[in-house]
Amino acid sequence: METLLRGVRAALHCGSAQKCKTLLFDRRRLFSADVIRLSLHSEHAGFAAAGHGDDERYCRLYRTHIPTTPVQKALLAVGSGVAALLDPYRHDMVAVLGETTGELALRRLRDRMRGDPEGYQILQERPRIRVSTLDLGRLGAMPDGSFGREYLRFLEENGVTPDSRADVKFVDDEELAFVIQRYREVHDFMHTLLGMPTNMLGEVVVKWFEAVTCSLSLSQGRWW
Repeated sequence: METLLRGVRAALHCGSAQKCKTLLFDRRRLFSADVIRLSLHSEHAGFAAAGHGDDERYCRLYRTHIPTTPVQKALLAVGSGVAALLDPYRHDMVAVLGETTGELALRRLRDRMRGDPEGYQILQERPRIRVSTLDLGRLGAMPDGSFGREYLRFLEENGVTPDSRADVKFVDDEELAFVIQRYREVHDFMHTLLGMPTNMLGEVVVKWFEAVTCSLSLSQGRWW
């Protein structure tokens, strides 16, 4: 935060509009880096707070888990929220914000999944949408207009892969961590179904669609 404030003060005293823009961009980038450094520091602080030093067996709930205290989660939430507002394309900051503020929503989604046969099966089998689990060659051989072919086209046109989604780090429940990971991995399916690109308008449309469908699934006891 101090890095960002220094950038704003410097911009107020700069000479040209272009110089102001450059200064603010540089400070914004440094601010995002500060948030990432805080998350890495939280990993070691979480071990110490648990009284086990670097013995990860007692602290990590899953491979990518970084234990954090409530205070650390609050700092990460505020920092990542500010960084995401300054640069909405920082998907890593958006991911941190969701992990540190979305526990109640994740629990509701998980509970609904448990009460639905398909959702329960997903929770039990833990399928992942990764390059290693998809046959991209088979998707490419599907006819135009099919979901598989259009999904592959979306990946190719936007320069992303199923592995592009960030791993979950700050959710302190292994099952909830899978729920949010699954939510991220089906995100590009929504882009494909709606025909939305990855620009600002496309992301807003997809997020609204996800919000509506999740709300309907929760109210009707279904998992889509």
